[in-house]
Amino acid sequence: ILLTGDIERLAEKILLKYHAERLSSTVLIAPHHGSKSSSTEAFITAVSPQYVLFPVGYKNRFGFPKESIIDRYLKRKINVFDTSNEGAIHVLFKTAKPPSVSSFRQNNVMFWSWREENVSHVE
Repeated sequence: ILLTGDIERLAEKILLKYHAERLSSTVLIAPHHGSKSSSTEAFITAVSPQYVLFPVGYKNRFGFPKESIIDRYLKRKINVFDTSNEGAIHVLFKTAKPPSVSSFRQNNVMFWSWREENVSHVE
């Protein structure tokens, strides 16, 4: 897992300059919550994650993660999770197996979170 905190473009650029070969990670905690000032193309390419996790609050005042940033990951077929939609995100690492990523809302579906497409109607 690469924990990036609130780094932005400049910090990404420095990491790429001095440590590019050490950035590759299976799971990336999105830099700066998915703001437009982070997640540069070069940084995403260097990290090459299978999963990106956005730690963000529901309807946060900054509108994170930004759609354009999510799209950068999706176009590379990187699995995207964000805490505002998923709740707590659980990553399980097992020896010699890819990590398993799940979310609280995925594992604990309550009646108030049912979606019409998930409900079969009996007539």
